Amino acid sequence: MRQVLPVSRAVVTDGCVEWELHYLICCQPGKSNEKGYGLKITSRSLCKQATGYEAETEALTHSYAQAHTWAQQLAQNGVTPLTLHDVVDDWVG
Repeated sequence: MRQVLPVSRAVVTDGCVEWELHYLICCQPGKSNEKGYGLKITSRSLCKQATGYEAETEALTHSYAQAHTWAQQLAQNGVTPLTLHDVVDDWVG
C-alpha cells in the first residue's frame, strides 16, 4: 500500500507545539486493479512523553482528487486519529 502525505498540521497550546498531525492518502489496489483511496491520520507528541496515535480507513473513493479534498478538510478541522472514524461515518452515512 502506497501512502501520500498531502497535509500536516501542528497543534499549539500555550506557545508550545504539542502535537504534530499527519494526514495521509492511502492507495489500496482493488480486486480488478482499480485503485481505491483511503485516509490515515498519525499523531506524534512533541512536548510530552505521550504515545502517538494513528487511525486508518478502508478505501473510501476511487478518486484521488476527492481523497485529497477530504484530507485537507480533516486537517482544516483538526480531526485527530481518535475522531477519524466518527467523521468518516458522518460523511458516508
